[in-house]
Amino acid sequence: MVIIIGAGEVGKGLARRLTAEGHQVKIIDNNPVILADIESKLDVLTVAGNGASASVLLQAGIENADLFIGVSDNDACNLLSCAIVKQFNVMRTIARVRSEDYLLPDRSHYSNAMNIDLIINPDEVAAIELYDLLENPIANSVADFAGGRLKLVGFRATIASPICNRTLQELPELGFSDSLLIGSLVRGNEVIIPRGDTRVIPGDQVYVIVDSASLDKLNKLGGIAARELRKVVIVGASRVSFFLAEKLKNSGANLILIDQDEARCEQFAAELEHATILHGDGTDITMLNEAGVNEADGFVAASQDDETNILSALLAKEQGAKRVISLLRKPQYIPLLAHIKPIDVAVNPRLATINAIMRYVRQGKILTMATLAEDKAEAIEVVVDSESVLIGKKLKDGFIPRDILLGAIVRENEVIIPKGEDELRANDQAIVIALKDKISKVDELFSRKKPPFGLKQFFGSL
Repeated sequence: MVIIIGAGEVGKGLARRLTAEGHQVKIIDNNPVILADIESKLDVLTVAGNGASASVLLQAGIENADLFIGVSDNDACNLLSCAIVKQFNVMRTIARVRSEDYLLPDRSHYSNAMNIDLIINPDEVAAIELYDLLENPIANSVADFAGGRLKLVGFRATIASPICNRTLQELPELGFSDSLLIGSLVRGNEVIIPRGDTRVIPGDQVYVIVDSASLDKLNKLGGIAARELRKVVIVGASRVSFFLAEKLKNSGANLILIDQDEARCEQFAAELEHATILHGDGTDITMLNEAGVNEADGFVAASQDDETNILSALLAKEQGAKRVISLLRKPQYIPLLAHIKPIDVAVNPRLATINAIMRYVRQGKILTMATLAEDKAEAIEVVVDSESVLIGKKLKDGFIPRDILLGAIVRENEVIIPKGEDELRANDQAIVIALKDKISKVDELFSRKKPPFGLKQFFGSL
């Protein structure tokens, strides 16, 4: 059983994901109206009360919980409740913490003292996602696998993409067969796990598994020229901006940050010696021109205000910024981006936090996971069990169902983009893409003991 305190967007999003995977979920929150609304929409139980109260936790059945997640709006409550539930032998605890008061100088002071397994900061998680998107100019989503040796990169196919109007079996003719594999396509509302005769058309959202050393080939695949990240302009002296600037420190990029608040500018100037801080309005064209946004390889709108971010991003693109990314805190704004073409991609800190927590929740045989196509499919990294039904079976023999794709194999120090003659071995790390309703089958395939009734019967049942 999983107990969540906090019925906000993150709490609801986690409950939706967890119940879809078959977990029993209970949510604790002080607001009975919000809880009643959640119960009417999700298969969860709710308890009204203070999540840091032992009596409320007992009422929720904390002694039977395997996982506790604190994502209320109160950082102290999240931390304290995680410490309390450890006294009831809850195996794993996660606390979302926004305030830097609990993160600096070292969050381990709290995690060690309170025995909290994971303290997660949404601004830091969003900054990591922004950095990955800046580093990969073709991408509208990026996820690391195999400790960063492989990446799952999503991008929108255009008429300029060499793969457009071609089938996947034609990739070798284009020189793309050894270092990358197209793992899935999203076409309208349909998610496609592709095969050799699948054709890519303009407008498809393409997800590619690629060796990190071959990202230049991925840019060519998408029809984009590779470019260095020489100059980055950030609007907004937010904590997301600070974490992003820290990650960019060693990139060699000329970093310029704009903010209207003079005190914040002075603070950032003292903390970020490698950046140029400009006091001004990020939605003012004169200010953007002073920052040289027309020469920017990357522009990030990361203020605290979504409307400011959208407007500054639109202006930056109009002035010539090559790659424009906007931070959007209101999830209802994300679908609008499909109609705002100049903005290349948006990052939502709440959604990034949900994804990061879910990656941690699913640790075990599953090493890493990433959601695709608005949660309709998943890419997961699993350890192949010594008794998996797939061991010793060649891929060309068709023992993996059509709705599940083996995208890569990591065997010790070797990264393998699999072909028909390849086969799995015990303890391989396999990167697999599957439709949401087939995820449980992935565990059966890669972890299940050999069935007593024969392979053909087993695979026929999938």
